[in-house]
Amino acid sequence: MLPWPKEVPECLFFFGSENDEIIAALGLYRLDPDSCEIKMMTSPEHRRRGLFSAMIDELYSHPEYNDTNFFFCVRPDDRITRLAVESLNPEKLADSFRMDLNLPAPQEFMSVPTDYEVPPLFMTVSREEPSQLFYQFALNGPVIVPDAAFCRADLTPQGTGACFFNFEVRPKLRGKHLGETALRMVLRDLASRHVDHLWLHVEEDAEAAVNLYKKTGFRVTETLSMYLF
Repeated sequence: MLPWPKEVPECLFFFGSENDEIIAALGLYRLDPDSCEIKMMTSPEHRRRGLFSAMIDELYSHPEYNDTNFFFCVRPDDRITRLAVESLNPEKLADSFRMDLNLPAPQEFMSVPTDYEVPPLFMTVSREEPSQLFYQFALNGPVIVPDAAFCRADLTPQGTGACFFNFEVRPKLRGKHLGETALRMVLRDLASRHVDHLWLHVEEDAEAAVNLYKKTGFRVTETLSMYLF
């Protein structure tokens, strides 16, 4: 079984076989139009045969993927996988945290007292796919900023979990508490949709982002090394 979180929706799987026996499997999840996250598992007796490299080459041979960036996450204690990945000379990126949050029921959400004036944000939610929610925030004030912040949440097939992506506040508006206000609005909306678990990945050295997620209840559950093919 591939060690992919069971919550991730809409994965594609590719299998390698020999003598009618499946000996390798590769899971592919598209993060955005230009990049995918991949995971792979090879039967122990068929390791060190170049199957991982062959399957990556096979992916690149398909027109749909030949311009795609592939990201591969490895746990620091998984020495066998790390050596196999590094043998292909990928680009080593910054280590990242997986952070998780168990959401309370909608009626249990409470206003969080702050020592600052809450920014006047207006949130809109749209869908491009049934499982994808896109959040956009407009800053209301003397000057209306229509795209002050944005993010995306991918729902699990059951709809009770979501992976959080691409949370960003416009650089000129940072340091004004927009990020915390927007994130709490997203969490409340997801809870109203009966999502009870949320997870994300963030670079380990992104101190401001890590602190923001911790402030809103996320906890680090895993550290991963990230590679780019």
